[in-house]
Amino acid sequence: MRDGVLQYDPSGRFVRRVPLAEASHRWVAQVGKFAYATDGPRLRSLPVNGGPGDAITFGPEIAGLASAGFDSRTLVRADGVARVVRATSSSTSSTPEVTATLPGGFVPTGLAASTTRFWATGTVDGAPAIALLGDLGVEATVVLDHATDGAALAWTAPHTVRAVSDGELYDITVP
Repeated sequence: MRDGVLQYDPSGRFVRRVPLAEASHRWVAQVGKFAYATDGPRLRSLPVNGGPGDAITFGPEIAGLASAGFDSRTLVRADGVARVVRATSSSTSSTPEVTATLPGGFVPTGLAASTTRFWATGTVDGAPAIALLGDLGVEATVVLDHATDGAALAWTAPHTVRAVSDGELYDITVP
């Protein structure tokens, strides 16, 4: 849906449509008991009752949104630099907290999370890549040289990346 977000109850019944500005893509995530959606350069809360809620402006482009429990991150691109920013804040006027700047040459395509970690996926020199993100920056980066364009990567344990390329599954141990 390009011009809003649809809300459904746990049984799958339609509850409401939250109107938002038209966008070519949108990210939605649940953070604790709350839901958030990207709205252009803003991250907008989606209150359970009513329309769109408060918004935090991050910059020209939000390229990803992911949550892990009560924590969340956005992937923001500006001036050729990709940064990962803590997404939620108790005040819409506070400056977003940058938790990581992706390495030069890393072209991000998405942001994901498990219950215990965040990672960015993308490419480095055209090869599929993944970067493990911490509160103090990028903890590790893995690049799959000679992999196909359709490779999929996920950080599945503190020192393990799982990758699928050319129909094969790989576990990559990262020190």
